Amino acid sequence: MLSIIILTYNSENDIKDCLDSLLKNFNSEKAEIIIWDNNSKDKTRDILKNYESFSFIKIIYQDKNIGFALGNNEASKYTNAKYILLLNSDTISDFKVYEELIEYMENNKNIGVIGPKCVDELGVTQESFGYEFSIFKEIFGKIFMSLYLEKIPIIRFIKNKILYKNKPTEVDWVSGACVLIKKDLWDKIRGLDPNFFFSNGDMIDFCYQIRKLGHQCIYYPLVSIIHKGSRIVTKDLKTRILGLKNGYLGSLYFLQKHKKSIFYIYLTKIVYILISLFKGILALFLIPFNKKFKDLSFSHIYISFWLLKNFFNNNYKSI
Repeated sequence: MLSIIILTYNSENDIKDCLDSLLKNFNSEKAEIIIWDNNSKDKTRDILKNYESFSFIKIIYQDKNIGFALGNNEASKYTNAKYILLLNSDTISDFKVYEELIEYMENNKNIGVIGPKCVDELGVTQESFGYEFSIFKEIFGKIFMSLYLEKIPIIRFIKNKILYKNKPTEVDWVSGACVLIKKDLWDKIRGLDPNFFFSNGDMIDFCYQIRKLGHQCIYYPLVSIIHKGSRIVTKDLKTRILGLKNGYLGSLYFLQKHKKSIFYIYLTKIVYILISLFKGILALFLIPFNKKFKDLSFSHIYISFWLLKNFFNNNYKSI
């Protein structure tokens, strides 16, 4: 049995596409869908009401936003399935993808976590997997994996070469946009660390713990889903700044949690300050060509000074 857990929060532009694509080849004898709504304020709940009559769909409406990690943890308490699938609401997928992932896990018993290839709406391969944290990889990723720089043909070519895999590959982590997990391992680790309120560190941390238990984390590129969110660059400056803060805090919390030296953490902070300053200044010079770079420039310059101001603050929990 499979439980597909979908967390929603102001997802009115995505959730219908997500559910409708999933239901086309859905097998209710093999799976159920659990939707956890984190107190959406838009029309998400009105849309979800159209799916309440499905016997295999369980919808839990919350009166408080408790974050991505804790929301998934709470939703997982509603199932005893052998497998759980964490699925973002801004995805378009076919249920057959998950049947193939389960079949591969069944035939390879040492796998604890597996994720498919994620592509955006233009078919560009996303960063759906990765390897152990290092400062060099952070520099490369935060600069060359930028959605803005990938518009440059040579950058896009290099990115696609790095991310290209043609067979199942053991990696250190897979994207939380779509990830299949053995429920017994999920329960053993107690799900995602809620201190990652909303940042990309939650799945990196979870997969790290899965591997410490002796299980494999597999990137499976033979099937793919569409993940719309990775291409979206918010127009809301406040949300953009909050996202940048939590991205950096998530990485720093991961280092602190897994006992990296204080010197290494401070060195990482310096690198983050320089990266944000570089991106902010670069965007500043691009404003005359495109006004959208104004908010990008401000947010990164703001973040560089925010990191500097909080340089000796060692509380890295997401905000």
